Amino acid sequence: MLILGIETATQQVSVAIGGHEGVLGMFEVSRGRRHAETLVPAIEFLCAQADVQIDEFGAIAVDIGPGLF
Repeated sequence: MLILGIETATQQVSVAIGGHEGVLGMFEVSRGRRHAETLVPAIEFLCAQADVQIDEFGAIAVDIGPGLF
């Protein structure tokens, strides 16, 4: 099962893809308080780099703050 991890509690936006084999890829970007405009492109970029389609994820893991987004 593949898991998409999303972290937005700080000034950075971080996304990662992992599964039973470990971390397949990770992407971080720090653009201040621009999480809404950064998150989706970051996920799209990481999926393209890891050759993974959105429908392949079995779970999505997110942090619950406190944070910016």
